[in-house]
Amino acid sequence: MGSSQRIIERLQSNGARITKVRRLIVDIFEGNRLPLSELDIRDKLSVYGHDVNKTTVYRALKCLGENGVIREIDFGDGRKRYELNEGHHHHIVCTNCKSVDEVHVDDDVSHIEQEIRRKKKFKITNHTLEFFGLCHDCSGE
Repeated sequence: MGSSQRIIERLQSNGARITKVRRLIVDIFEGNRLPLSELDIRDKLSVYGHDVNKTTVYRALKCLGENGVIREIDFGDGRKRYELNEGHHHHIVCTNCKSVDEVHVDDDVSHIEQEIRRKKKFKITNHTLEFFGLCHDCSGE
């Protein structure tokens, strides 16, 4: 059974209604490793022959988020992006051409979380770490 089908079954077991658009959006996320905006998702739906309004897409994203399927990513540019909530990783973002790539940090940052928990008496439930700069093409290096 594919990952998309497992996600759909999880949504169903949580009582979520599985619409054609929600199923397509799950498939879109499954086929993309980088975060997608609402507009990116609508563009991809259009390629599949489905012109869907932004309200429908946002409702689907809300359902997927509430059920832990996707998470919201903020690159500080005012555009919300979303990605499958699978495994923890970070991103590098070119501030010039806006390209995005995943980066996996070899050094586990859990020791930093533990130190914050101990020193600040703060329970961390999640964190994000994004790197901003210039990609190879934009930096000329």
